[in-house]
Amino acid sequence: MKHIFNVIICIFLYSSLSAQPSADKIIKNYLETTSSGKPWPKLKSRISTEIYQVYSTSSQIEIVEMEIPYKKVYMAPYSQIRIWTMDGAWSSTCYTNNNAWVYDGNNKIIHFLDDDNLITNNKLPCITLLDILDYPVYGAVTEENDSYIIKFFEKKANRILSVYFNKQTGLISKHTYSNNGRDFQEYYYSNYKMVDGYMEPYLIERFFKEKRHVTINVDLIVYNENINTTIFKMPVQKKGRKMVALQNARSYPKIIKEKSK
Repeated sequence: MKHIFNVIICIFLYSSLSAQPSADKIIKNYLETTSSGKPWPKLKSRISTEIYQVYSTSSQIEIVEMEIPYKKVYMAPYSQIRIWTMDGAWSSTCYTNNNAWVYDGNNKIIHFLDDDNLITNNKLPCITLLDILDYPVYGAVTEENDSYIIKFFEKKANRILSVYFNKQTGLISKHTYSNNGRDFQEYYYSNYKMVDGYMEPYLIERFFKEKRHVTINVDLIVYNENINTTIFKMPVQKKGRKMVALQNARSYPKIIKEKSK
C-alpha cells in the first residue's frame, strides 16, 4: 500500500512539472503578446516621454524630492539615449555600439563610460524589460502564487534578476534583484497599454528596502519615427579621457528628423 502511495505522489509531481511551461515558451509568449505579431527585433525606433519622480527614503511618509521630465530614445540596432532638462539645461546618458557617455548640462562636463557599457549583440531592442530578456536564463522556472519566475544573469553587474510573469496575462508584473545579497530592490510594472501594435507598461515603480524610491509615469510612446542621428553624437569627440569640461556645448538636439517632402 505504501509503495502504491509513493507511486501516486511521483506521478502527481511529474504531472505538475510537465504542465509547467519552459522559460523559452514563457518569454516567447510575452514577446508575442506585447507585439501583436509585429516582431520586436524589427522595431526601427522608439521615443517615450516620461516623468521620473524620486521619493525620500528617510521620511516615514512618501514625499517626492525630485521630479524630472525626460525623453528616452531608441534607434535600431544598438543606440539608446535618455535626455532630460533641469534648471534650464539639458543633460543626457547615451549608450551605443561604439561609445557610451554621460553629459552633465548644468556643469557642461562629459563623462566617458567604460567599454563594458557598450550595447552589442542584442537580439531585442534596448527598451524597458526587453533589455532584461536579452540576458541568459539562469536556472529553472519556478512558481509563486499567480506568477512564473524566470531568473536572468546580468553579467555586467554580476547579479541575478528574478522576473515575474503573470500566468493569466503572460505580462511581466515585477522584477527583483540584490547587489551581492544586499540592497534588495523591486520594480513593479502596470498600466500596460497597446499603441500601434506594441504593448508596454506605462507605470513603473521601484522600491528600495521595501520603501518607494522611484515612480516613472510614461506619458507618450511613439514608434518607428525617423530619428535625428546627431542626438547620439557626443558633444565633444575626445576619447581616452574619463571626464572633459566643455566650453561650448551644442544646443539641445532635435530628436525627430523632419520627413522629406
